Amino acid sequence: MAAGAAGVAAAGLYDAFVIAGWAGSRLNPADAFVSELEVPGQPASGGFRAVDLASGVLIVILAVVVNRHLRHGPAATVGSMWLAVLGGASVADAWYPMPCAPSVDPTRRRRLDEVGLLAQLHQRHTLSSTLGVLAGVVAMWLLTPSSGGRPVSWLSQPWRLGAVVLAVVATLEVPLIYAGHGAGALERVHVLLISAWLAALSIRLIRHGLRLAGMAKPTTSSSPTGPRSGRWPARQGPPPAGTRAG
Repeated sequence: MAAGAAGVAAAGLYDAFVIAGWAGSRLNPADAFVSELEVPGQPASGGFRAVDLASGVLIVILAVVVNRHLRHGPAATVGSMWLAVLGGASVADAWYPMPCAPSVDPTRRRRLDEVGLLAQLHQRHTLSSTLGVLAGVVAMWLLTPSSGGRPVSWLSQPWRLGAVVLAVVATLEVPLIYAGHGAGALERVHVLLISAWLAALSIRLIRHGLRLAGMAKPTTSSSPTGPRSGRWPARQGPPPAGTRAG
């Protein structure tokens, strides 16, 4: 249950951008990447990097516990691995922040327009961010509820639909990056989607722990002969004929 609570905390920290205005940021959320909040020199950039780092570590812990307690076959094991990759990508994002904010830096903006997407992947932050989105899509698809070890129907797996939506939204961000408008808003949508899924997965883990705790609840015993149920014992009558009472 503690790991589930850590997962809920990770989900909340993953959305730290919602307090950007309160922290003093003047970046336009419709155009600026979430990672621009962590650029050195931006208001509270160190705090945003610390929150990103903490979120990544908690996601890795969540992945380890999910793999241990919610395993339903090879697909879920691979999904747990990709969940750990998502956490590692968040740690890398914090460790290697963007060098500048392209939404307010014309030089950086022109450089993005001139360089292709594949060429940008040699930058550590761009690579970790892209890997994080991919990890979120794969983990969300594979770590879906199951029943009896078999996947349940499509309609009862809303998070598989969420994985499709996440992939579509992340893909639509690419042309908006080069257009120069709207990429920040769409990125915030996909971050919120991942965060909501992390919270749902963590709550599922907490419920699993509560269920196991209920099953393992010890019974009380007041006699040396063994445990007794919580109900009062039935009144015993006289022994049948032919038997001894003592």
